[in-house]
Amino acid sequence: MAKGRYVAMQIARNLGLCALSVACLPISLSIMLLAQVAMTLSVTKDPKGPPVTRNKRQVRVLVTGVGMAKGLFLARSLHVGGCSIVAADFEKHGVPVCGRFSKTIDKFYSLRIPTGNHGIGIYIDQVLGIIKEEKIDLWVSCSGVATALEDARLMQRVESETSCKAYQFNEDATFKLDNKYEFMRTTASFGLPVPQWGSLTCPGDAENVVRGPAPQTVGAHPHEFILKNVAMDDRTRGALPLLSADRPKQMGDVLDSLDYHHASWIMQQYIPGSEEYCTQSLVVDGHVRAFLACPSASILMHYEVLDATSPLFQAMLRFTQTYATGMYAKYGHFSGHLSFDFLAFNEPTVAGMKKTLLPIECNPRCHTAVVHFRGHELALTTAYLSLLPPEKGSSPYPYVPDLLVGNNTKESSGYYWIAHDLIVLGVLPLLQFLFGSGSLKDLTQSHFEFWKHITLWKDPTFEWWDPLPWFVLNHIYWPGQLVSASWSGTRWSQINVSTGKMFVM
Repeated sequence: MAKGRYVAMQIARNLGLCALSVACLPISLSIMLLAQVAMTLSVTKDPKGPPVTRNKRQVRVLVTGVGMAKGLFLARSLHVGGCSIVAADFEKHGVPVCGRFSKTIDKFYSLRIPTGNHGIGIYIDQVLGIIKEEKIDLWVSCSGVATALEDARLMQRVESETSCKAYQFNEDATFKLDNKYEFMRTTASFGLPVPQWGSLTCPGDAENVVRGPAPQTVGAHPHEFILKNVAMDDRTRGALPLLSADRPKQMGDVLDSLDYHHASWIMQQYIPGSEEYCTQSLVVDGHVRAFLACPSASILMHYEVLDATSPLFQAMLRFTQTYATGMYAKYGHFSGHLSFDFLAFNEPTVAGMKKTLLPIECNPRCHTAVVHFRGHELALTTAYLSLLPPEKGSSPYPYVPDLLVGNNTKESSGYYWIAHDLIVLGVLPLLQFLFGSGSLKDLTQSHFEFWKHITLWKDPTFEWWDPLPWFVLNHIYWPGQLVSASWSGTRWSQINVSTGKMFVM
């Protein structure tokens, strides 16, 4: 009975969100009409620049992952920079992704989701076939975490069988960065600081982690530890309690409950009062060509870029460059998107308090924070095209500095997603107030934040000259995913609007 009631509540939540999308449809259609009128009257125009050519033909770029904000942004940026864009993405449950409707895309391919070894082979062959058929010069991989190693294997096939260049690390480098255990080992091997950590193969390993600090550990001897699955696991992410030797029974119960046969685990130092940051960088042959940093959170839906002159920004940039140089020296090839998560905390020293930075995770893929390069499309295009070898008949690329730094634009001081904020800052605080679980002060603060985002920030999915992806995301893609979840009985705990991902329970 309880299970049936829970399923009914899930379905009611899904249908309620779909109903909200329908209720907002007149507003969205009005905005679409206004955008069309503005384009017809040439108030807004497609900002595409002159074609960039190689061998007397326009450079063709394949961007995968255009259903996510980051992939859509890069497709638009490279279009503005003068490239011809071919795009591809997975379309789960047959629901079209928003990026396929962008006017910046000349041709779109729907990809088969790789499942099992046979499915992985089909996926690699499909993308490789697209690159050959479309005569792609450059592949910009913006795929998600689920296909990290598959894309690395694909990259090796692409560069061995075609003349296409790829922004994607090879399989060994991707594994070293994506695997939390290997990332800690690799970081320490470069002489960079790491939090106290250790791997778990059985409950007894925890004693070694808690009692024995690892080399190059920064900070005082920790009292609490975070438990993480070495691989990406939405079910345990953020759901496991902090572990402490001061609470041996609780720690023992949690460790005994883990599945050690089908999953690998890592314990990592927990630092109370620390600030979390994330970075996004474009690495070309071991050199950081574009970089930015943002305050972070477990599910990041609001982006504000960190000042490039701040000591924290500079420290994260130095860390990233050291890493890129070390990986290039090790593999002889290291070009792709490189993102790190850091903790920053105050540590007492003889001279006083010192801000210390510790890496906690690496994402060897493009980060949504890349949208902060908006306004630098030409320079960003040049940075991407710098991977291509110069050839006769090539048009000169626009000037780009050695390092492109993301910053705020005159138009926006931050980025948000209207579908997320409408629920989290608009509807939920109102319902909590009406049902007595929230105060008038909480409601006022949430709605003030909501209207601040609408008036001063920007939804990166929306562009006046390319509004259709925004409409599709909010009124076709997400309603389609929610209806599909209700039909299949899929239970979810959170939604990341920017990546199109449901966190399945």
